[in-house]
Amino acid sequence: MFLAILLLACAPGLLDRTVADGIPVGLVLALIQPPVIGLAVALHDRAAVHRERARADDFRERAEPDPWRGALR
Repeated sequence: MFLAILLLACAPGLLDRTVADGIPVGLVLALIQPPVIGLAVALHDRAAVHRERARADDFRERAEPDPWRGALR
């Protein structure tokens, strides 16, 4: 999306040019944008889950009751 906004502001004539068979560059960018954003979200989610899983495990271990003292660790 940033690329499309940048091109619209700096080079609006470029978005009107045709790529092939009369398809404008702006349309190609608009059609490519949702899959690229979806891929970025999926990669970010995967990385976040991988990183945060260790932290969540630590918190779970601390929250488990200690059978010897009957209290939280």
